[in-house]
Amino acid sequence: MNRTGQLTNAGADFIGWEKLPEPYRSNLSQSALNDLASYPSDWPEIEYEISGAALGGADPSKRYGTILAVPVSPLSRGWVNITSADTNDLPLVNPNQLSHPTDRQVAVLVSTSHPQYW
Repeated sequence: MNRTGQLTNAGADFIGWEKLPEPYRSNLSQSALNDLASYPSDWPEIEYEISGAALGGADPSKRYGTILAVPVSPLSRGWVNITSADTNDLPLVNPNQLSHPTDRQVAVLVSTSHPQYW
């Protein structure tokens, strides 16, 4: 109300990381599990961002916040190519997001996960 305190920042105020919870991990293919095993054992696969920014809900009489779950162990690789020797010419950028099948599996599980496991 007086624009102070937690969740008054439009950016992410709190961030946390974890491995994909077991109820979801068991839905991954064996090849996806093998791919994720290539990361160190303590490497997270999900980042949670908690923000005062409302990504849904527009009623100004209510306070909204957002919790985002983001995959953070990507196997997809993009590229950047220089297009000319002239620095005024922008490079070509292809983030190639979700081009790896494991990234797609994890993204689907993260986007459909139930709050009971958070």
